[in-house]
Amino acid sequence: MMKNQSRVIVIGVTLLVMGLACSTLTIETEKSPQVMTDAPDVPTQPVPTFELIDPYWLSLDVIPPDGGILDTEHCDPICVMGFRPYRSTLTDYKLFVEAYSELDCSKLTFPYTFARCYSDTWQMDLHFDHYTEKVIAVSIEFNGFLLDEFIQVYGEPDSIYFPISEMWSTAWPNELYFSNKRAILWLKDAYDYSELSKEAGYHIMPESEVHSIYIYDDRDFPGDLSDFLPWQGYGIYFSYGKATEEI
Repeated sequence: MMKNQSRVIVIGVTLLVMGLACSTLTIETEKSPQVMTDAPDVPTQPVPTFELIDPYWLSLDVIPPDGGILDTEHCDPICVMGFRPYRSTLTDYKLFVEAYSELDCSKLTFPYTFARCYSDTWQMDLHFDHYTEKVIAVSIEFNGFLLDEFIQVYGEPDSIYFPISEMWSTAWPNELYFSNKRAILWLKDAYDYSELSKEAGYHIMPESEVHSIYIYDDRDFPGDLSDFLPWQGYGIYFSYGKATEEI
């Protein structure tokens, strides 16, 4: 009787062990990963790129006497020989110098924050951000460029700024602010005596010569012009706000 019970126990244990082995095999089979025949697509990060200078500005046979400042077809909204704040870079300047070797351009030296080019009628200055190598400001100085030429293309300015003290009026030109173009114009020799008013004032006329134009980006152009005089058309302006109709 005891032998039969032992035999039953042994058989039971054997079946139990076999059952556990089969269960383990089933579980491991279910957990086995599927074989992938095609490798999955790995997402790639976009490579940052800068907007290179328009090839138009690298292929001109004749350098524009206005430095391209009045070219509304190839500049948006306004530029100097294709250079625009925060859209042009140091690479653009290198390409430009290679294309116009006849121009007198400054050699770049570390830390690459400033560059200048001359032509017969203008001087262009570029200011770079040292870390990003982006152009942050563009300016151009002229010989014989008239205020009315600019206004005929881009419209009238919003405001006028005069030196705080008239003792600086002959050395520091008045400024005309064009908010819609983020441009500031300096005029030449605008301060003069007026026979009409019998006092000195700022003569702003169509034939007034432009000394230089500075082009900025939204982040650098002055946002509040409330302290400046509003533009009231051509005439003679005074630091206290009066303007005559003498033209």
